[in-house]
Amino acid sequence: MNSFPDPIRNPHTPAKFVRAKYLAARFGVCPKTIFRWADAGFIHRHKVTARTVLFDEAEIEAFIKSARV
Repeated sequence: MNSFPDPIRNPHTPAKFVRAKYLAARFGVCPKTIFRWADAGFIHRHKVTARTVLFDEAEIEAFIKSARV
């Protein structure tokens, strides 16, 4: 069973913003990969402070699902 909530299936769930480290662990990629996707324009980064960058978990999940063959 997946221990992570699925924000895409439940439209009433508010957007969940998380750090790249959490997303990397969840999707099995390196945290640098998350930042590379943002640099390439595939996903958006949300800069909260000078040292805090968050990503929308649902946006990352949608990107990964669209990239699968």
